[in-house]
Amino acid sequence: MDCSDEPGLCPFLRFPITGITYEQAEEFCKWRTKVLGNGKIEFRLPSESEWKNFAVIGLSPDEKKNGYRDSIYSNGCPMYNYKYSNPCERFLNAGLELPRQIGVVRFMKDKNGAFDVFGNVSEMTNIKGIAKGGNYKTFANQSNVDSIQKYNKPEIWLGFRCISIIR
Repeated sequence: MDCSDEPGLCPFLRFPITGITYEQAEEFCKWRTKVLGNGKIEFRLPSESEWKNFAVIGLSPDEKKNGYRDSIYSNGCPMYNYKYSNPCERFLNAGLELPRQIGVVRFMKDKNGAFDVFGNVSEMTNIKGIAKGGNYKTFANQSNVDSIQKYNKPEIWLGFRCISIIR
């Protein structure tokens, strides 16, 4: 889609893919390997331990001790896209302003350069039915490195992130 055709939809193009099955996520990783891997890189869903190791890299020392990232700025407004209870009606991030009820927005990069490892959507692992991390429907303290979200069908709060392995 060209943003000049539908400029109001452009922010949504950066949102994660949700509402797909585990099998569809696996097929996407295989497709990505075939198209982008050049016979040298394999894309796949991470194991639970790979996801945890990646997620921990982005945390500060205090956050590592707690096992999760705080979700509220000192002014009481949401820092990450978790479920939250606060009076902020709108928030601004990187020039993108969205109504609070949308609930999903891309926030600052983690130390590892990734966006929204904690929050946004729970991420599928290589084990069908097991997702890691929280999502916009969970509170930050429920979205820690050890939290597991179980699923048995596509969900609006469930997405995936491919990892790449050099062959």
